[in-house]
Amino acid sequence: MSEDEGFVCVISAITTLISWLWWYGLLVKTKPPLIVGRTASTKTLAVIPVIAFGFLFVVLAMWSASDVRNDGRYVTMYLLMGIAWCGAASFIPTSMGLSFHNDVLNLANQSATWLWRGWILGAMMTFASANIGNGPGWWVVAFSGILSTGSLTLVYWLLEKLGNTHDAVTIDRDLATGLRMAGVFIGCGAVFGVAVAGDWKSADETVRDFLTRAWPAVAILLAAVFFNATMKPTPQNPRPAVMSCGLIPMLVLALIGLIWAVIEGASVVGAAA
Repeated sequence: MSEDEGFVCVISAITTLISWLWWYGLLVKTKPPLIVGRTASTKTLAVIPVIAFGFLFVVLAMWSASDVRNDGRYVTMYLLMGIAWCGAASFIPTSMGLSFHNDVLNLANQSATWLWRGWILGAMMTFASANIGNGPGWWVVAFSGILSTGSLTLVYWLLEKLGNTHDAVTIDRDLATGLRMAGVFIGCGAVFGVAVAGDWKSADETVRDFLTRAWPAVAILLAAVFFNATMKPTPQNPRPAVMSCGLIPMLVLALIGLIWAVIEGASVVGAAA
């Protein structure tokens, strides 16, 4: 491994320790309130990152560059890089105004918990898929990851600005809103991920391919804005139905992205093989 690759490993290890010690440290140290479902929520929050890491490992083992998947050192490097990437991304909801410690753990807010679950999975999708295909080095993965994860963050920001979703999550504690947000993150994460997958040719061509393949994310965003406007809590309906206003829209939003990723991903992987 080169010196710059060693440097990437060191930075990734430091970021991993800081981010995930924070995450799991809060899960362990925060005293559970007397709220039904708090223990189950904590357990899922401990498992969700592990599922995300497992997804990354499968992608690296099956669809990364041949010189990566056939060399344990590079699989380890990109796995560590992805865990650090996802760990850094876990702070984005906090930067948007949510509190993992207060909203999720202390208050056992199920809406915020679902939002965070979807965000972690969506963020990992954006990075893991950046590893699909052949390229000249780690910086290619970083460029593609910044493009895809940055786009997912933009979708998050737009949803908040257009629909004021955080008030519904933190003040109204509307479970349906949290479920829909999770669906958006998973669906858009899948779309943005497959949009940067494939063999590297140039930065310009990567951006062009991304714009060509990522259009379903616009449909997901517009659908989410419509759902948020028509299904948000109101004085007349302070608790929208979880099934019709939360679970079903979440599945629709997530499946749009996942189905597109499977269809488009098949051609991308075939071309990169």
